[in-house]
Amino acid sequence: MLRQLTSNSVENFVASGAISPDGKYLAYTDANGIHIQNLGTGESQPVPQPEALNGDQAELEVACWFPDSTRFLINSHPPEQDPQFWNSQGAIIWLVSVLGGAPRRLRGNANAYSVSPDGSLISFGTNKDRLGDRDIWLMGPSGEQARMLYSVDKDGSLEGFSWSRDGKRAMYLTTNDSGSNIVSRDLAGGPLTELLSPSEAARLKTYLWLPDGRLLYSMVEEREDFGDRACNIWQMRIDVSSGKPLEESRRLTNWPGTCIDFLSAPADSNRLVFRRSAGHITTNVADLDPSGTRLANPRHFTLTDSWDMPEDWTADSKSILLISNRSKNWGIYTQSLSDDAATTVVSGTPGLRNPRVSPDGKWVLYLHDTNSGPNVLSSPAEVLKVPIAGGTPEVIAQARPGAKVVCAKSPFNLCAIAEPTEDGRQLILTAIDLEKGRGSELSRFALDPSSDSWIVDLSPDGSRVAAMQSPGSPIHIFPLRGHPSQPIVLKNLRNLRSVHFLHWAAGGKGLFVSDSVRRGGVLLHVDLQGTEHVLWTNQGVRWNAGPPSPDGRHLAIMSSPWEGNMWALGKF
Repeated sequence: MLRQLTSNSVENFVASGAISPDGKYLAYTDANGIHIQNLGTGESQPVPQPEALNGDQAELEVACWFPDSTRFLINSHPPEQDPQFWNSQGAIIWLVSVLGGAPRRLRGNANAYSVSPDGSLISFGTNKDRLGDRDIWLMGPSGEQARMLYSVDKDGSLEGFSWSRDGKRAMYLTTNDSGSNIVSRDLAGGPLTELLSPSEAARLKTYLWLPDGRLLYSMVEEREDFGDRACNIWQMRIDVSSGKPLEESRRLTNWPGTCIDFLSAPADSNRLVFRRSAGHITTNVADLDPSGTRLANPRHFTLTDSWDMPEDWTADSKSILLISNRSKNWGIYTQSLSDDAATTVVSGTPGLRNPRVSPDGKWVLYLHDTNSGPNVLSSPAEVLKVPIAGGTPEVIAQARPGAKVVCAKSPFNLCAIAEPTEDGRQLILTAIDLEKGRGSELSRFALDPSSDSWIVDLSPDGSRVAAMQSPGSPIHIFPLRGHPSQPIVLKNLRNLRSVHFLHWAAGGKGLFVSDSVRRGGVLLHVDLQGTEHVLWTNQGVRWNAGPPSPDGRHLAIMSSPWEGNMWALGKF
C-alpha cells in the first residue's frame, strides 16, 4: 500500500526526511525548516531554527535517527551547495530532540551518516576533496572522542556509512575516477565486497541497508533519452555475516517519471519511507524592453504536459525552436508565437540535442549522440542538418563527446562546433560549413578538467565567444581573432552559484544568464561591464534559461518546476 505523508507544494518541496525506528514519527525538512510529524495523527510540529545559524538560509538535511526514537541528527549545508552533491565542506551536524528545544551543534565541517545499533556511535564524513569526502570518522553521541575509521587518497571518496544489525559489519559507498559502488566489510578488518555490477553502480542514486539484511537502492533507469527519467527501487538480500549477496537484485517499483531518494524504514522493516520527486520542463515567453533589462507580459507558451525546452528562434523572430517529447519520442519542433500548434522538424530520434538555426534561417543544425543511457555525453556525436520546414536529416560532420553547436545570427554567416580535447583541459571552436563539414579552427581556451559542465555561446556577429569553465566559474569573453579574454566581474559581487545556461543578447552588448538561488532559479541580464538585472525568479524551479529572439523583442524562458514529498510503502 502506498501512502503520501506530506503534501508540500512545488514552491516548498520537501528536501529530505526519515522515519523514526519505532515508526511513530517522520522528521523532514523544507524551505521553512525542520518538522516532526506524528504519523498517527498526521500533525506536524516545527523545530526551532538552530540559534548558531543566526538566520542563515542553510539547507537542512535529515541524516538519521537514534535507536531510541527520541533524537535525530540534522546536517546543515551552505546554501550555495548543490543538493545533489552535499558533502562536509561548510556542513554542521546538529542533534534534535523530539521533546522540544533548539537543535544542539555537535561538529562542523562534518556530514552525519548513521548511528550505531546500540546508539553509542555516530558515523560522519569529512575532509572534502575533488570527488567528495575522503574520510569516515566515528564519534560519541554528544560529539566526544572523535576518531578516524577509514580514509582514501585524493583520487577517491567515501560516503553513506551504515552498520549491520549486530554492529559487526559496515556498508558504504566508494567512488573514484572509474565510478562508484556500494561495498561491505567486516569492521574487524578484511577485504571489501562490491555489491553492484558496473552498470548498476553507474546509475546508483541512493541506498538503505535494512536490519533484516536486505539492501534497498534506487537507480536511474536505462533509457534512450533524458526526459521523464525514473529512479526506481531495487532489492538485494545480503548475508549479514559475510556481507555477500544471497540473490540477484530485483525491482520493487516501476514508477515512470519520478525519482526515489532519502530511503528509511522503522526497526521492524514493515514499511519503507522515501522522498518521491519529479521534474517537468516547460516554456514561457515574455516581451523584452529595448535595453534587455526588463520583461513584460510573461505567459505560458507550450500548453502541453510534455517536456518542452526552448533552444533557439527562427530567423524572422516569429517562432521558437523547441526540443520536446510531446510525441512520446524526442523531436525538434517550431512553434509560432501566434499559434498553439507546433510544426515537426525532426521526430522520433533518441539522443538528439542542441538544435540551432543556421544564420540564413533555412536549416536546423543539431547533434545526435551515438550512445544512449545515462552517460550519453561520453560518446561521440554526429552533427546533422535538416531543412527548417522538415525533411530528411543529413550528417555533415563528426564531433567529440560532449560537443555543442553554436551559430551567429544573420547577416553574419558562421556556425561552429565547440568540443573539449580528450584530456578536458581545452575547448576548441571549429568552423562548420553546411556543405563541406568541418572547417578551420577558430579558437581554443582553457577548461577546468575536473568539470564537464562548461558553457559556451557565440555572439550574434560571430566575433566573440562567452564561456564559463564550470557552472560556478567567472564568465569570460573570448574574441575569435587573437585578442586576450575579458572576464566579466559582477559589480554587486554576486556569487554565480550554479550557472547552466547563458545566451548572448540580440545586440551583443550583454548576456542572459540562468543561475540558482536557494530552492529556486533566477534569470539575469548581465552587461559586459558586469551590471546585472534580475529578470525572472522562480521558487521551486531548478533552472531558468532564456534564448532571445534575433530582433531582441522577446525572450523564451525554460522553467523546470520540481516537486517532492515523503511517501510510505507498506508490505514491500
